[in-house]
Amino acid sequence: DYTGMDGCGMLFVTDDGEKLLPSSMPKMDFELANNQSLKIGFTELKDAVSICMMESKTIIVNCVEFVAQTGGGKPAKSVCDEVNDPFKSQWLGSLTKKYQPYHIERFDYKDGMYAYYLDMGTRKMLYDCKGTFICQVQGKALNECTKMVKELNGRKTIWIKGAQD
Repeated sequence: DYTGMDGCGMLFVTDDGEKLLPSSMPKMDFELANNQSLKIGFTELKDAVSICMMESKTIIVNCVEFVAQTGGGKPAKSVCDEVNDPFKSQWLGSLTKKYQPYHIERFDYKDGMYAYYLDMGTRKMLYDCKGTFICQVQGKALNECTKMVKELNGRKTIWIKGAQD
């Protein structure tokens, strides 16, 4: 954790001492902390500019797998409550008011988490259970988001416009 250094944050330190500065990270089901052994997949950003100046490379992290905690406490696992009424969740209630979806479906997503699919007809949006945007579908396009939703399990409709008073 290089957060105290200007422009830095968490850096990945490789076995050979190389320091990798992530410019973007995927969604993870654990919190990053010092003294973790991780497997990462990344793409190096050539000619990237940063003010950190501690890094050997700036990278885009494609995937992260927790292997072990090598010191300190074990990272806290992200868990979420199961929402059955969008208006009992601050973030989902706000999105429901903003986008006026026709219906909302809940899916099992990762380990102990859920994803919420808001269907506005020509636009569909998928969020994780913390309110983080995952992806969207515009029109009838078959894209990566469409494929992801088709592969999710545990589908349950939790809200239909006009069905609740």
